[in-house]
Amino acid sequence: MLPLASAGGRAGVIVRTGVEGLDRLLGGGIEERSLTEFYSPSVRIVGLLYHRIAVLASAKGRTLAVHVQDFGGLDPYMLRSMARRIGADWRTVEENLMVARAFKLEDALDLLSRASREESEFALVFDPYLHVDWREAWTATRLTQALRELAADRTVVSFNRCSLDGRGWSPLGGTYHAHSIHAVVRLDPRPRGLVRATLVKHPSRPQASEWLTVGELGGASPWEGLPRLSEWL
Repeated sequence: MLPLASAGGRAGVIVRTGVEGLDRLLGGGIEERSLTEFYSPSVRIVGLLYHRIAVLASAKGRTLAVHVQDFGGLDPYMLRSMARRIGADWRTVEENLMVARAFKLEDALDLLSRASREESEFALVFDPYLHVDWREAWTATRLTQALRELAADRTVVSFNRCSLDGRGWSPLGGTYHAHSIHAVVRLDPRPRGLVRATLVKHPSRPQASEWLTVGELGGASPWEGLPRLSEWL
């Protein structure tokens, strides 16, 4: 899978994250028709960025979000407060963002396959390998292939967790997955609300790191954006 090249021979940036350090690492932002991945040992950290990019992408065009989780999901109150903070039109975001949840591996495969047949400018996949039984690790290649097919004609962003191996923290999915990703950024939580972002892979940029804060990724007060009391009555 090759990114769509611009007139200058380089892929054009289609989404700027608005987090200066991340955009510097990525050479301006997420490139069009690329398969970009953010991974972290902290699901909370990638979850914050997931909400941020969901707003930014759906403010630009139709966005399909495949959410692989047993419970929880996109938090609409966080999305709404995120849209307000970054100046995105909420009505546009709400109209363009389509969310589906996968409760097991076959659900994830089915949703990715169906998404590849849908028209959209963006697709987001949260925690794609959650339901893989690693005693049968070959099943992960089916998910990787589905991600590759999804990225054939749109911009795809994966939000992945990782495991600790001999090389340190590595994203789930294995070697085939790692080779399939266009750009990879690792997000390591640090004390006092800091996050070290490291560009692990990019076709035209060297490995580098930037310091971020949880607040930059969208870590607002846990009470921000929640419904007013009248909405509960």
